[in-house]
Amino acid sequence: TPDTPDTPDTPIELTVTATGYSGVYDAQTHGITVSAPVGAAVTYSDTENGTYRETNPAYKDAGDYTVYYRVTADGASPVTGSALVQIGKATLLPELELVDRHDVSQPLNAWTYLTPHGIPKLTVYRKSPAALSGLPARIASLFSGRGDIVTDYGIAAYRCRENGHDYRIFTDSEVETLPVGEYTLRVDIPESRNYYAAFAEASFRVTKAPHDDVTVGPVSVATDTRNLTGNLSAYLVDEASCTLAGTSGNLVAPDSVAFAETRNALRFDTAAVSGGAESTIRVTVSSRNYQDYTITVHLTAGEAFTLRFNSNGGSEVAGTRTLRAGEVVGTLPETARAGYTFGGWYETETLFTAQSAMPGKDTTLSARWTPNTYTVTLRCLYGGMSGAYTEWAAVEGSNNET
Repeated sequence: TPDTPDTPDTPIELTVTATGYSGVYDAQTHGITVSAPVGAAVTYSDTENGTYRETNPAYKDAGDYTVYYRVTADGASPVTGSALVQIGKATLLPELELVDRHDVSQPLNAWTYLTPHGIPKLTVYRKSPAALSGLPARIASLFSGRGDIVTDYGIAAYRCRENGHDYRIFTDSEVETLPVGEYTLRVDIPESRNYYAAFAEASFRVTKAPHDDVTVGPVSVATDTRNLTGNLSAYLVDEASCTLAGTSGNLVAPDSVAFAETRNALRFDTAAVSGGAESTIRVTVSSRNYQDYTITVHLTAGEAFTLRFNSNGGSEVAGTRTLRAGEVVGTLPETARAGYTFGGWYETETLFTAQSAMPGKDTTLSARWTPNTYTVTLRCLYGGMSGAYTEWAAVEGSNNET
């Protein structure tokens, strides 16, 4: 029987389907799915003409990826193709709140000046994809609710601003001493490979701290004192203003009360104490950071002392003065001395002026004198002649002497 000639086999057609992936970043890996007949071999490559391997590439970071595949089987023509993996950036939902540093489970949005208790607590959620018909998952995620808590994000900075001002970064020491006011804390999450930029804010306020009332004195002051200054630096606060709260006793009420120029004392303009009875000035101190408080200053008329004058060779100065310690001595007397210039009234080496305060003791002020100097010019009336001559001396000055 003659041999039957071979008939070429007809290649089998493989039925292959490939499905890509489209979604938003979720910290999971994603790839393509290739469905092929049982027994077929599927290999993959990330480039069309690259090396194909059995491992299916998987991607986690946001981006667009093309995966190439090849399906082979005995007696079948290879099938090649590609599918896309599209991972979009996720949208973050950061929530910022301030909590008690001693109990982070307790919200805290206010504290008193110089006693900060609040610390920021940041919780960041990732928006979950929503099942919205007809919309790609990446777009649907923009309309989704709060999803899982995420931690793989970066913080650009915590910034703070007093309401009505610009944000700026505060150092720890500045936050500890924030003055009274309304503030907003903000945290920024910059855009990254897998997330869009986001931020969150939380408001808090710093309230006035309590301040105890203060009692000072009794302070011994002079009668008829003007611009009486109470050295109250230990009881004053920065950025304070003062108002007169009241007076009592033998006191001529001051016209006003204010800080001294050095801001370390209070000045009671035109205050005066008369007699020996105790008097009182009460001052209300108002400031940004402390609740109003009262400084009560008890005043008594000081002991009287005698002020004498020693003209020290000058014209006589009549009389003495009786002043109390701290009282301004006032205008000092005039004196003159022939051939000398007056240099002032001194107690030892201390110069006294009209604004000087009376020491707490009997005091004698002595005049200080500086001798005048003169220029003497000699003229020869008979120059060039021999014999004895008489020369006349002319002395220039206010008191010429021959």
